[in-house]
Amino acid sequence: EEAAAEEPAEEEIVTIKWLMLANHPVEDSGFLEEFYEAYPNIRVEMEGTTIAQLYEAIQVRVGGGASDPDVFMVNAPLTTGYGTRGLLLPLGDSFTDEEMANFYPAAVEIGSFGGEFLSAPVHTSTQNLYYNIDMFEAAGITPPAQDERWTWEQVTEAAQKLTIDEDGDGIPEVWGFNFEQIELFYQLQPLPLSLDCCQSISDDGLSVDGIINSESWVEAFSWYGSLYNELGVAPKGAVSTAELFRSGNMAMMLAGPWQVNALAAGATSEEGFGFDYGISLHPYFEDGVVVTPTSGWHLGVNANTEKAEAAKAFVHWFTTEAGGKSWFSNVRSALSAQQSVNEWIGTEEIYAEAPWNYIQVAIGELDSNPVIRPPVVGYLEYTTIIETAFADIRNGADAQEALDLVAIRIESELAKYAP
Repeated sequence: EEAAAEEPAEEEIVTIKWLMLANHPVEDSGFLEEFYEAYPNIRVEMEGTTIAQLYEAIQVRVGGGASDPDVFMVNAPLTTGYGTRGLLLPLGDSFTDEEMANFYPAAVEIGSFGGEFLSAPVHTSTQNLYYNIDMFEAAGITPPAQDERWTWEQVTEAAQKLTIDEDGDGIPEVWGFNFEQIELFYQLQPLPLSLDCCQSISDDGLSVDGIINSESWVEAFSWYGSLYNELGVAPKGAVSTAELFRSGNMAMMLAGPWQVNALAAGATSEEGFGFDYGISLHPYFEDGVVVTPTSGWHLGVNANTEKAEAAKAFVHWFTTEAGGKSWFSNVRSALSAQQSVNEWIGTEEIYAEAPWNYIQVAIGELDSNPVIRPPVVGYLEYTTIIETAFADIRNGADAQEALDLVAIRIESELAKYAP
């Protein structure tokens, strides 16, 4: 009797761990289910955490040689530091030339180190000026058009007219302007670079004296400080700029493209906002040049993983077109780092009309002289220290003195990386 044909062996399920941000609403979104359709033999275990805990876990676990997590989120400018320490598996062989060309060039630049592509871009970003149209009309001010780029001088003048302190107690009921990420380096780096483009640290990544305390930086951050102090058009203290804008207590804000969906959802809800709002381009200083922030979160594969093939398959799917479309559709946390996905967004019906179509203004801004944060080994120390100066200036400190002080502290901290 002829032997029965052997059943083909089922492919073994491989489970990888993904260290990710808990505020990315992935669970029950349908995102991973779409990945499983493409890769039925791979499962992803998510470990959600805060940004601070993410940094610590990478430092302690991956830096200590652990194979877990297999894949982790990478704040783009930290790629250099992780690459220097050998924490990331090179990814260049996972992507075709066409797929690499689909990423925005700045995203590839900041995701590379030592001639290797080490972190694959998920998001990129920019910033736009959002404004309350009703407040502008009440003040007799014509707001900027969607394709119009105001100067910071124009923003300042309008903010003074739009700030309202009805009872004269020194605490305005309506503030004229604020930054969404009030003291973050990502948000504020374009200010001094608009006056003197485009260096924030020395070429060797070890020196900042004469750069961050130069005339252009002092001028830019003196202006920044004046918003919160002499002019009083922006609030001090711990505030949510976006919440103030949504509640009608903020006339203008510089904020990210993630606010397009957040604001549109609120404005078109049954309750609504009770006012109309618009969007325009990132401002610049009158005597300077246009500079915009860019980059976002990337994905990296742990150099110590024991499941490299599955981990790289997940990263590849996530950061190419299928995953990019799924991420935007299901999670929608920011603009894609893939040009074709952002072009596809423009074909979606929901983005055909205002205020949802403001996303097109944000996408168009991605090519407006985007400058990455310095991809240096001491990036985390650099930004942690310099942001203390921004906080001090916001609270009334002299810009020159504050920047001189942190220049000394940063140089002392970066000295440990000198060869």
